[in-house]
Amino acid sequence: MYLQALVNERSVTQAADRLGLTQPRMSAILGQLRRDFRDPLLIRTRGGMTPTAKARTLLVKAEKILAQTSRFFDALNDATPPRLLSGTVTLAASGSYQYLFVPSLVRAVQHSAPNVRLRVWNSHGSRVHEWLERGDVDLGIGPRRVSTARLRFRKLFSDEAVCVTRPGHPIVKSPLTLAAYCAARHVKFAPSRTGFFDTAIDKILKKRRLGRTVVLTVQNSLVIPHVVAGTDLIATVPKRIALAMQRFAKVALVSLPALLPEVEVGIYWHERTHRDPLCMYIRDLVMSGVRDAIPDD
Repeated sequence: MYLQALVNERSVTQAADRLGLTQPRMSAILGQLRRDFRDPLLIRTRGGMTPTAKARTLLVKAEKILAQTSRFFDALNDATPPRLLSGTVTLAASGSYQYLFVPSLVRAVQHSAPNVRLRVWNSHGSRVHEWLERGDVDLGIGPRRVSTARLRFRKLFSDEAVCVTRPGHPIVKSPLTLAAYCAARHVKFAPSRTGFFDTAIDKILKKRRLGRTVVLTVQNSLVIPHVVAGTDLIATVPKRIALAMQRFAKVALVSLPALLPEVEVGIYWHERTHRDPLCMYIRDLVMSGVRDAIPDD
């Protein structure tokens, strides 16, 4: 648990906040882990704390053990067959991620738990953690950027930003440079505020005293593939979503210049619902069967 928090947060302070510990206590734990494993585990770099190769290997093993332990205790505490469950579960996710997982989730629920009802809300970035805290939603799905002692997170997959455009666009013919990216005309996805990747890219470009020309801003991500397929506009979207867009529009994927690292996309829930049989059932569906439907390259 301590190693998982340290490696995922890449910060002693944030790991302490996540686990509800003091910063000195978390520093002492890191020191003990370093002695136990004879490895620095986290190395300070210009971009922050970076996990060592051994830390990454240990994290994979630790997460498997934690997952097995969690499933064991969940099985002990939950004797209710899905078909006997009833109630409503509210989920929050961006429209793009809803497109990826909601159809499979609904099919699974209808098959095994017909008395369960689902409500799916559009997420609004970091406000999801406020909704979870208040009990407005039971489950959030999106990029990892929220950390509190009362919220739990489980990674579903890693994702990266790519460009989508029409197959014959000039940027498809050769590796995309930063200059060409900035010179292109862009579609921006902003459901209520600017999306996660667009926000991160604009911040990075601003630091470099660069910018891009946005000629269209949309609230519905499903519009994007149809727009770029018939114009010279480009859009920056998560790769998993871009792959899904290729199912119903003729679009090409182009790798971005080295602007953003991969991000973890996962599932959030509050401590109060951790042992709730209905919420446990929905989480299990999302974390196992539903993610199998998400496109991968």
